[in-house]
Amino acid sequence: MDYKGSLLGQEIGSLVYEMTLKEAYNMGILPGFELRHYALPLSAEEWNKYESLSRSIKELNKKLEDRGRSKNLRRKKTLFRWCQSLAKQEGQLGNLARLFISKYRERKRLLYHAKARNDAVVKILKDELKNNPDTRAILFHESIEEVMDLYSRLLKEGIPVVAENSKLSDILRDTSIDLFRRGIAKVIVSAKSLIEGFNVPSADIGIIVASNTSVRQRIQTLGRVLRKTQVGGKEKKAVVYVLYMDKTTDEYIYEKTDWNKIIGSKRNRYFFWDLLREPEELKDPPREPQMLEKDIDKNTLVEGEIYPGEYEGVEYSCDFRGNVFDATDRPAVNPQGIPEKIYKINTQYGRFKITPQKKYILVLKRISGKWQTYYVTALEDDFNFKREDTDKPFDASLARPGDEFPSSLLDGFEETIYFKQRGGESVIAKKHPRGELYARYGDKAEDKTKGENASIIINTVKQMRSEGFHINKLLITKEGHVIYLKEGKYHYIITIKEGLEFPVK
Repeated sequence: MDYKGSLLGQEIGSLVYEMTLKEAYNMGILPGFELRHYALPLSAEEWNKYESLSRSIKELNKKLEDRGRSKNLRRKKTLFRWCQSLAKQEGQLGNLARLFISKYRERKRLLYHAKARNDAVVKILKDELKNNPDTRAILFHESIEEVMDLYSRLLKEGIPVVAENSKLSDILRDTSIDLFRRGIAKVIVSAKSLIEGFNVPSADIGIIVASNTSVRQRIQTLGRVLRKTQVGGKEKKAVVYVLYMDKTTDEYIYEKTDWNKIIGSKRNRYFFWDLLREPEELKDPPREPQMLEKDIDKNTLVEGEIYPGEYEGVEYSCDFRGNVFDATDRPAVNPQGIPEKIYKINTQYGRFKITPQKKYILVLKRISGKWQTYYVTALEDDFNFKREDTDKPFDASLARPGDEFPSSLLDGFEETIYFKQRGGESVIAKKHPRGELYARYGDKAEDKTKGENASIIINTVKQMRSEGFHINKLLITKEGHVIYLKEGKYHYIITIKEGLEFPVK
């Protein structure tokens, strides 16, 4: 959650001034410090399990997105939070959401429990304590279960350590912190609680054993270690080790922000460490941060070229008839030619996003097996999804196929049908839970009037298509007007009475 949406932000108001850790250091507020980012490998068995879980999560993600849209479910939340709300429901969508959450958490546990994490912690602490027996270290972890496992491991290794987490009694927690403060315990290993509440003594080193992808939490964690302390008249330099699993979702946090800007490039060092030999220093972080929308100048963007920022914003979709739809399938009355621009770049219609501030239109395009974000154009006017009110009367007896139809007359029941080819014949179809149903026409219908209606619609649409009208999806209004949508406007085809006859399955 961002600051504005947090309880603190709601209570005390908007930010007045924001200071990075780099600026605080330059102003003399923070001591000298260094961040060492260590990429650790998964074992072969762990990697195979990780890949399998990731494939399952990807497949479930696609099913949830597709079925969520087909049911006109508008999702403003992150995918995981959306799934948490869906998981409370019964039915297929709820089952998919529960399975997605289960697989997602299983993958997270796998990464938290990776063998290399605790092995690396033991090696770091032994080296630090060997060089300086008075070294004190704070270890941070996301999982209370893993905190206690690590605590037990360090005790077995002969390292003077205490544990701190919210499930321990207040007496034990106070005792742990007191032992650490007095230097009896050299190491304190904790879950999130040390980040968010306790007054912890200063430490020489910090080890972020595992963390989520929250930039705010990472900075708060650093603040627990970066305390100005004098030893022998000299200021202590803090070292913070950040552990993450190589080529996994642990790396996402490096996409979210530029840590060199926040901390300073001289204080960030990146390594790959397989634990069999000395860490190998790398030139760059595992992933490059994408530019923020506010920092991207429109004058530097070229339509149809790669967009330098994140694929973000509100999602819409479009079709080959020039229509734009929101997440609830409402058509925009002012599509502004966007569908054709999208097709020109992506060679297909479909989903796209509009950034929240500068209204940049973005599409994802698959290049050499990898998804890339492309810039389409900047939206001139916000899409309008309100049906236009009009006092202009509509007289079906005077209307001709292709005439504009007032959207104000759409109130009430609307049936969606499709003009298709089946077995060499033109047919009218509608969707059914088990597939499709086809309207009986002519002598094939038991109800002569309804059979004639189907024949009239088929013949009229065939004639319009021969004249260049691209029609396949139609609506039947409560009054029996058959219409279609093109470029955000409804157009008249014909009026029928008594509807159509479909077989009952």
